[in-house]
Amino acid sequence: MYPHLVPEYKKLYRIFFAPPKSYLQALEARALALCQKHHIRNRILPHA
Repeated sequence: MYPHLVPEYKKLYRIFFAPPKSYLQALEARALALCQKHHIRNRILPHA
């Protein structure tokens, strides 16, 4: 469906099952900003 994304995903994941921590942190920051903007929770359970 999206063959143009394959090279980017291969670069991102390489031989690992998850992307690098820096990518996950950036993604979490973007998600948090969107949740705050739209006044929705960003977690099912409160952050401990």
